Amino acid sequence: MKRFEFISTLKKYIESKGVYFFYGSEGYRNALTDSYDFKPHKKIFVCDFNFKLEVANGAVQKITYTGGVMLGQKCEFKTHANLDETPMQKYDLRLEKLYKILTNLITDFACENNMQVSNLEGRFEINKDDVNVDYVMYNVSFVLD
Repeated sequence: MKRFEFISTLKKYIESKGVYFFYGSEGYRNALTDSYDFKPHKKIFVCDFNFKLEVANGAVQKITYTGGVMLGQKCEFKTHANLDETPMQKYDLRLEKLYKILTNLITDFACENNMQVSNLEGRFEINKDDVNVDYVMYNVSFVLD
């Protein structure tokens, strides 16, 4: 991967796994996911990053991409969540599986592209966006030398 192709490389990787890919801030993500016709139970990957360049002698030595990555799944195909599942039921039915898949996507992507991963801090997000998607979310840093 070339240094400045992180997002496009990540997009190709995620889509090669059969997962929807969305990039951008929360408001933009919500508008995009709201206008999209999701196939039942297909995975949704969302990300947004800041980047930091380390420069020495006029050349970029390292780039660190830090931000959020989320993997979700839409299970209710109507606008409003009916709240028929408790958070623990959501965890048992899909969040635990999504948690494992997202962790593997992150580590495999980093390995395939000779990047370091750090600062993996996660949480679960339930009924997010107007389309009521349940997500596993990580704050993460990818370091490319």
